[in-house]
Amino acid sequence: MAAFTAVVVGGPMLALGLVMLSLGGIVQAVSNPINPEPSEFAREDIPPLLLDHYRRAGLSCPGLPWTVLAGIGKVESDHGRFGGATMADNGDIAPPILGPVLDGSLAGTMAIPLPGGSPWHANPSYDRALGPMQFLTDTFRAYGVDGNGDGVKSPHNAIDAIYSAAAYLCGGEGEVTSVRDAIFKYNRSDVYVNQVLDYASRYGVAPIYAGADPQALLDNPNVSMGPAQRSDLESGQIDPQIVAILLSLAQEHEIYISSLITGHSICIHNTGTYPNCRISRHSSGRGADIAILDGQTVSDTNRAARSLVERWLVMNRETEFLRPWAFGHPFGDLAGAAPGSFNDGDHEDHIHIEVTGTVAGA
Repeated sequence: MAAFTAVVVGGPMLALGLVMLSLGGIVQAVSNPINPEPSEFAREDIPPLLLDHYRRAGLSCPGLPWTVLAGIGKVESDHGRFGGATMADNGDIAPPILGPVLDGSLAGTMAIPLPGGSPWHANPSYDRALGPMQFLTDTFRAYGVDGNGDGVKSPHNAIDAIYSAAAYLCGGEGEVTSVRDAIFKYNRSDVYVNQVLDYASRYGVAPIYAGADPQALLDNPNVSMGPAQRSDLESGQIDPQIVAILLSLAQEHEIYISSLITGHSICIHNTGTYPNCRISRHSSGRGADIAILDGQTVSDTNRAARSLVERWLVMNRETEFLRPWAFGHPFGDLAGAAPGSFNDGDHEDHIHIEVTGTVAGA
């Protein structure tokens, strides 16, 4: 990670040459802001004290799944257990976990001079990565958090380090809009990012079902819709990913859902007549239209709608569960700015979202 200088080693765990695990489970779990329940693997692999703090720290930054913090903790130090280190009840790790001295002598690293030394390691001239989350000195100085409330911020305390990592990933933006980009900022290595994402995917339960409760959408005070759309939800025909996306929007916006299955034609406009047409994803419960956002009709002057579309544009539809596979909107200048973003004459007064479905993935 590096606000000031890049961490050029991924922590001691990378020195062990961790074998890459299957990436097949990454697709949904890592980017779903709905806080997933820990998997059986998470409960077996993560010390209970740290599991609780990973989950709490994740909630401190919108868009940051706790599973990503846990994935970083695993790759960096095996949750503070690297080299036989042990953790006290207050989170202190002993002996301290230290990366190599960054004097440029280690292949693949750069020298990181540290005039005046560090309060957290003894080398007087060069830095080294610190503690279970492997902070550089200047980065911890800037983002360090007293997570256990003992009045001391220490990178060698696992609880402090977890909350500090959340603060760093959140950065000055106050939220995470792309999980992959956030991890890459932590350590600029695609191999590292994939290792973290792999563990993250294994630490959370299947996100297809996490929080995607149609009744929760029906009961949400920020969501309104007509009787026909309520019936669509009550029937159980709406894809869980659509439900999850709408629930996530309702955390920040008031939305009026103008169509789900009902309220939209079976055929996509101007593609022919049924059955000789392109079938709309609405017809299979994989599409939704939002006509009013935050009390204003969706149009090219609705600033909340534009902000929402811009947020989706920077998300990766291959890996981020709460990013629609495709979305139509009234903003012509944003059409084609990212895969799935489009504008045409049929989408000047609403935002259309669609997914490929939870079975096929999105």
